[in-house]
Amino acid sequence: MNWEIFLTNVPDTVWSAKDVSSVYGIRWRIEIIFKAWKQHFNLTGFTNASEHQVKLLIYSRLLFITLFQVSIFRPWALNVKQKTGQDLSLLKAAKFVAQNFWLILHALASPKG
Repeated sequence: MNWEIFLTNVPDTVWSAKDVSSVYGIRWRIEIIFKAWKQHFNLTGFTNASEHQVKLLIYSRLLFITLFQVSIFRPWALNVKQKTGQDLSLLKAAKFVAQNFWLILHALASPKG
């Protein structure tokens, strides 16, 4: 039937149904990003560490996530979209990179030849 049902407390004088639909799409993408961070980049798991160590771990992981989004996922997703017309799953890409991190890092660090 191609229905979309949204429950919101925002009055229709503030947002139209189209606005609510657009905002929901953005919100959903944000949820997927956070899910990828928590599931595949170990943003929530820390062992016994000092406050400074935890801050360092959080900052380094956030830096890696930013680099992943900008340098790996975005170009990869654009390439897949251009070649296949399909969208690349952020969750699947994050899982692949997390599982193969050291292999990818080694391949990137190896001299070309």
